[in-house]
Amino acid sequence: RADASTVWKEFTTAEGR
Repeated sequence: RADASTVWKEFTTAEGR
């Protein structure tokens, strides 16, 4: 299970921020 920070990091990377 990925941590919330990891998920958020991946999400922000997908956003391109």
